[in-house]
Amino acid sequence: MKMATQFWPMMKHEMGLGQGARMVGPASAIVSYCFFLGVFPWVSLYGNYTAHGNITAMFEVGFLPIMAFLFLGGLTLWVPWEAVPALSQLLQLPDQAQDTGRWEFLFTRAADRRTLFRARAVTFYLIAAAPLLCNVVISPFFPDLVASPDLAMEWKYRLAFPGFNPGITSPHQVGLPHGAILFTAWLALLATFVFITLQSYAVWIARRVKGNSWWTLIFPAAPLLAVTLVFILVQKRMIHLPFNFFEDSFLFFATHPFTLTLALAGLIFVLQKWCEQQFSRLEID
Repeated sequence: MKMATQFWPMMKHEMGLGQGARMVGPASAIVSYCFFLGVFPWVSLYGNYTAHGNITAMFEVGFLPIMAFLFLGGLTLWVPWEAVPALSQLLQLPDQAQDTGRWEFLFTRAADRRTLFRARAVTFYLIAAAPLLCNVVISPFFPDLVASPDLAMEWKYRLAFPGFNPGITSPHQVGLPHGAILFTAWLALLATFVFITLQSYAVWIARRVKGNSWWTLIFPAAPLLAVTLVFILVQKRMIHLPFNFFEDSFLFFATHPFTLTLALAGLIFVLQKWCEQQFSRLEID
């Protein structure tokens, strides 16, 4: 069977289509995940008790670190499971025998490994980033954002938003044309960058994780431990940055949206090809 004809059947299998009741549990978890990640940005932006459409207020109240922790926490658990074959044996889950058998079948050249990895990556990204991508699509129907920058940040807002509209709602607020579109696109771009980075890391450590060596769990667990530690330190204000990471990165993206999008597309192409090559060389214990 040619590689071009294998992709769609593999993608259909990875999405779990036709598995019926077996997918009820995972599907409910995915729906909850998508609902939270899709609704949370809008609630934090336009909620009556949050930012009221003021993006600088949202950056200050600290909703984004919580959202980032939940998103990263899920990815750091999910991505290694999808890319490291030895984990199904090492963690000794109830369906471990079936999962290991599936890997053994796929790794006997019954299926092209590059195509398999590509199908898994596309399926996983569509599920993981679906709510953020949907937010980009519906963002033109939401009101433009406003901002209340201080004097030190005002020039960055003027640079990022050429149509900077002072005094749109009050003398201390400015309107941000297409602000909702840029905000949701920025979230989707960050999520994509995190996904391709974690995927590359998971493929890189796959050879080092052994089904009979518990200590090798430190490799797939390292990102989750790092994310948790950073989140705790940030929440306890033990890390003091001289800038607001989220606000500055958003303004940087709003200033160079097309350049950064093209750069990310190039990075995805290179890393995806590398991941497929490395995955095709893997062996299972």
